[in-house]
Amino acid sequence: MSFRSVSLVVLSVSLCFIATPVLQAAITFDGELTVSGYTYKAKVTFQNSGGNLVVTLSNTATERASAPGQVLTTLFFAANGETLSLTPVSAILPAGSDAYGKDVTTLIGYDRHGRPIYDTHFDRTVPWHITAVGGEWAYKADTGVNPPDPDPIYGIGSAGLGVFAPTDRFPPLTNLWGPDSVDGVQFGIIPAVDDLSSSNGGLQVPLIRNTVVFTLSGLGTAEPGDIINEVGFQYGTALDEPRVIVGGNPRPLGVPEPTGLVIWSILSGGAAGLAAMRRRRAEASGRP
Repeated sequence: MSFRSVSLVVLSVSLCFIATPVLQAAITFDGELTVSGYTYKAKVTFQNSGGNLVVTLSNTATERASAPGQVLTTLFFAANGETLSLTPVSAILPAGSDAYGKDVTTLIGYDRHGRPIYDTHFDRTVPWHITAVGGEWAYKADTGVNPPDPDPIYGIGSAGLGVFAPTDRFPPLTNLWGPDSVDGVQFGIIPAVDDLSSSNGGLQVPLIRNTVVFTLSGLGTAEPGDIINEVGFQYGTALDEPRVIVGGNPRPLGVPEPTGLVIWSILSGGAAGLAAMRRRRAEASGRP
């Protein structure tokens, strides 16, 4: 199972085991991609919480987004050929994250009859002070982004990309801005360090700074660290815009090498550690 990659890719995978009766083994993917002088960085953690898959997605770039193509809008992930029956439950902004950007109406004067004159303009710096953003994000079980690969590639996204439909959205399906569907970069994720100062016209929409936490039911007793083997961090509003690939293989069979250098690096607790863990489990259970 693999995704197409673009330009320079630096990858890492780590496993984190938490001693608690509720939360099971988590797996974290960190990705980095440099294109035209801008370094895209993102992080996602998958964890089983009471049989639910909890996905924590962050834009970890160290410089602001200055164009729509630098907004993190979608997460693709593969489950090592497993078929997952997941149902979207919620999309929540955790502490330290918020959506920014609203229309602001101000009084600018009065006409000759004494009637007030108002000006309405978009202000990127105005916070929403909200937590639920489900109506602006969607989940699809088989996105079909990498045909003819027969295994499903799952997706969670705020941009339509020709993949997500209005009915794919997370509850409570409340439309916060724009069309009643996932569309454009609105409510995509910008870095925590973003000072919201860019005047790029494509960024004059609400955007989430830092992190979104998604919950999907139906994982059961499966451990994400055992089944989720590859992710793709998608930016912008089209599938040919930058996508950071982490895990799996550097490229799918039959796909030409991407332009530029590809660096493949599995760090701390990556593929080797996962294989060793599975061998120890097999030995403990008496399986060959």
